[in-house]
Amino acid sequence: MSERVRRQVCLLVFIPLLAGGCRDAENLTRPDNTGVDRAHVTGAAAAALDADGQFVLPALSSGWSRTELGEAEAAALADAYVRVYAPTLPSWFERVHGAKIDFAALRRCGRVFYALSPYVEPPMSTSQSLVNAVSSQWLFSYCDGRALPAVSVAVAAAATNLRFAGSRIDPASLVGNEIDGSGIPMGMNVPISPEGAVERLAKESQRRISTVPRLLLPGVRFHPQVARWELATETPVATTNSDGQSRSDRLFFLGSNVRSWDVVVYRSRAQSADSLSDALIRANGDTVRFQRRSDVPLDWERAGFGGRP
Repeated sequence: MSERVRRQVCLLVFIPLLAGGCRDAENLTRPDNTGVDRAHVTGAAAAALDADGQFVLPALSSGWSRTELGEAEAAALADAYVRVYAPTLPSWFERVHGAKIDFAALRRCGRVFYALSPYVEPPMSTSQSLVNAVSSQWLFSYCDGRALPAVSVAVAAAATNLRFAGSRIDPASLVGNEIDGSGIPMGMNVPISPEGAVERLAKESQRRISTVPRLLLPGVRFHPQVARWELATETPVATTNSDGQSRSDRLFFLGSNVRSWDVVVYRSRAQSADSLSDALIRANGDTVRFQRRSDVPLDWERAGFGGRP
């Protein structure tokens, strides 16, 4: 059983959570406070920058008919997870972070991101646990006592099944796949900020960025924390993949590598006719398929510039 599945299955037998408990993040140092060089953007991307060079991102929605958690509701669940559940798995969080974590000192910090599900809405007959697994995710960062990012928490936007009983979450409301947590490697933001993604792509491609960043989940095979920013360059640029295959692209995706957490520039991979859905294997061996959105790639591959893979 994978680490992600194990941590999510544990939620089914999770002890009662304490609601809240995290102090307001407004006065903390933001872990991603570098603005965009305006020479690197044009069009809609330039129009979406505020006076500090930060993107004012539009509100995203999965477009599903199901009710979703709002940011405040998801934040309360994330706070409870960090205060009560995360400290029970210190080795998992500290292995990724690369250092000891004082869980009692963690505070919500930085911006909150909504990562869009790559799937169309599942049938109403689909179990809530599986709906949670493929839904959009709210992503929160938690900083340590030095105001440095240490823990990332993803809350399924579809997890409206959760209920607080007084100041606690009712354990009977847990069905699975509601929350996923990970350590944040020291010195990094997870995900990379949209400004950081734009700067990286503009410098590597030698092109201006023309679209407002959109955060996409790569699919059920990956942690939500490796969500990728979708960006378009003003004009096409030649790219090469690891097999040396070259083509011209405008649309790119920037996010952490699944294994190393290094930020990678991806392009969409050519897809076969039968790859219109992802398979999610349930614990009992059943296979359930979820249809991909038409505006989201099914797979990615590294994109190199200047003839480099």
